[in-house]
Amino acid sequence: MASNILPQKSPCRWQAGWYQVDITPPLGVWMSGFGLRYKGAEGVLDPLYATAMVFDDGQTQAAIVSCDLLCLDAGDAAQIRLSIAEKTGIPPEQIIIHTTHTHSGPLTSTFHGFGSRDAAYDSVLQRQIVSAVVLARQRLQPVSLTYGEALAPIGINRREQRGGNVVIGEDNTGLVDPRAVVIGVWPADTAGNSGAQATDHTVDAERGVEAEKEPLEPLAMILWAAVHPVILGGSNYLLSRDFPGFAAARLKKTLPGTLCLYTSGPCGDVNPIRMREPNRIESARYIGNLLAASALTALTKGTPLTGEGIRAARHFIRVPLGPLPPLAEIRKEAAQIRREIVAAGIDVENRLALNIYLEWAKDAEAAVKEWAGSAASLLDLSKPSIMLHDDFEAELQAIAIGDLVFTAFPFETFVSYQNEAAQRVPEGKKVLVLGCANGDYGYLPDEAGFAKGGYEVNGLAYKLYGLQPLSPA
Repeated sequence: MASNILPQKSPCRWQAGWYQVDITPPLGVWMSGFGLRYKGAEGVLDPLYATAMVFDDGQTQAAIVSCDLLCLDAGDAAQIRLSIAEKTGIPPEQIIIHTTHTHSGPLTSTFHGFGSRDAAYDSVLQRQIVSAVVLARQRLQPVSLTYGEALAPIGINRREQRGGNVVIGEDNTGLVDPRAVVIGVWPADTAGNSGAQATDHTVDAERGVEAEKEPLEPLAMILWAAVHPVILGGSNYLLSRDFPGFAAARLKKTLPGTLCLYTSGPCGDVNPIRMREPNRIESARYIGNLLAASALTALTKGTPLTGEGIRAARHFIRVPLGPLPPLAEIRKEAAQIRREIVAAGIDVENRLALNIYLEWAKDAEAAVKEWAGSAASLLDLSKPSIMLHDDFEAELQAIAIGDLVFTAFPFETFVSYQNEAAQRVPEGKKVLVLGCANGDYGYLPDEAGFAKGGYEVNGLAYKLYGLQPLSPA
């Protein structure tokens, strides 16, 4: 027999509301996530959504919005939070704008070599995200909350050591977080095992026989996993949520009345398994189904989310930058790239990859000249380092829902940050790190990652996002 997993009332009288808005763009928009795409979106594999959930403890409200996008610029995310605050009264520090980091979504942030943004779509998108929160808040109702975990072996560390260098591949000994974590949202003062896992039985008093009782399903859930949604690859021109979309679809079939809000944990150095399979769509389906099964297990293992109320905080930090190469080196690189583009001929993908480097080199040279001003002619072209900027400001944010803390980073964060966060929270509390939250400034490696180098540290990645790399400091 199934038994309720909330035998006692939660200490806090929670309310929650949720809503999902379709944000699928029109065909033809440039897609984001791979620099080798040479045309706009040609179709839709599965719709994209902005999914919002608002929590209320009777005194304080907080909102989490998950958008099926690669990322948003921090300035755009800040404006969205201000608009939400104006329409709902929820302060910006109590709002997380998270992007799932799907590499098959539209271009909605500033990159080198990813095509051009669609201003009309961007404008509508931001209003849709605001609307999702407004509508979720209008639907607040009494709920109970649970927290559960299950094994989800869907990721592999991608920073492979090969020939003395770190390349994007597979490191079977590298760090991953192999969990699916689920926050279940249930009818007030009750929560039960998922209908996919167990069926309750009761005695029919009139007939004197045992009859099946409808299994209790959650009203909504937040699903968290720390794996890059990148399985569909750069040759895909169909808009998609990637494997999280297949997971959500499977959960919808099993629990038709349950809304799923998906969040990506710190996955900067973790790719999905089966990246080498030729049929990427089937690989995404396989991984999504595996994640959905783990989510259902996590639901059945859920225990009451304890703790009192909602707390929120944010802190602005200065993130130090490393130097640009000398101007002479930038010019030399640009000239070499131009020669390689000519040599590439009709090899479109090679030309596109080279164009990313060329765009960066051109912008870097222009920025150095602007920085030097009237003294540009006096620049020592062989100067070993040029610091256009010493650092920039980034926001770190935490929202506690009872004893569960969501920690939001505006970076593609390495998975080790989840372990570190778990070690730092007080005993009895839980923490989930969210990457690509309230913007995205690029990869945030850990100390070991900086020491090893590679794509995410000093390779192409920072040239996609900006001009200067992060400093190990």
